[in-house]
Amino acid sequence: MVSSENGGQVARRVRMGPQSAAGTRAEIERLTRLARLLDSRFRLPFVPVRFGLDTIVGLIPGVGDTATALPALYLIYRGYKLGVPRRTLVTMAANVGLDVSIGSIPVIGDAFDLFFKANRRNAHHLQRHLDRLPPEASGLDAAT
Repeated sequence: MVSSENGGQVARRVRMGPQSAAGTRAEIERLTRLARLLDSRFRLPFVPVRFGLDTIVGLIPGVGDTATALPALYLIYRGYKLGVPRRTLVTMAANVGLDVSIGSIPVIGDAFDLFFKANRRNAHHLQRHLDRLPPEASGLDAAT
């Protein structure tokens, strides 16, 4: 319990996440690999644009963008469990919402998916969260 300004007691919500700093670091690295698979795993020879499963599965009319939204929402859920601030979670959700809504438009959405990497953006938000943690909480050595 935490005291509020008016003297009352307010329950504090504690999110369960990896128990150790090394666990937090490993979890964010794993989520970054998932984001890379979804957004930029593949490259065509002689073409500078990278794409991932989000782009490939998004080509399936009707279900593609909905199906790729599930792992994108998992990134947000894990961010929540890792204690990412609500404002960052809202930004991550907006990235996914934009990706799904515009991505569902035939042809235009497929081109959009090639260039808007919502999952990579969200992985970057998770990494920034890790970077903001104190060294002892993030698994970083204070001397480095």
